[in-house]
Amino acid sequence: MDLFSALKNAVERGESLQQAKLTLVSSGYSQQEVEDAAMALQFPERLTAMSMPMPEKIIVKETGFPIPTQLKSKEPEIPVPVPKKSGIPMWVIILLIALLGIVWLVIFVLLKLKK
Repeated sequence: MDLFSALKNAVERGESLQQAKLTLVSSGYSQQEVEDAAMALQFPERLTAMSMPMPEKIIVKETGFPIPTQLKSKEPEIPVPVPKKSGIPMWVIILLIALLGIVWLVIFVLLKLKK
């Protein structure tokens, strides 16, 4: 049973909303989730349908922020290809350029010495 239904059932049985919230929080549910469910119970017009339970939250990997499931796209997710890095690390390229520079310098100095 979700929190929305639990609060709704408690209120229908004659329990006050405040007491039902305290009971759920003391049972281990987070204060924020219980408050969200209570707001949905108090203002049902905010839900898309009366019979629809409060939407679950999904954590978006990129941002870390929760979004309601009803806002999530119904289209299948297509993985975005991540471009692969080149096979040669940047430090290897820099090292090769430096070695070529040293080889060129040695050849240049040797040619000057022969003259």
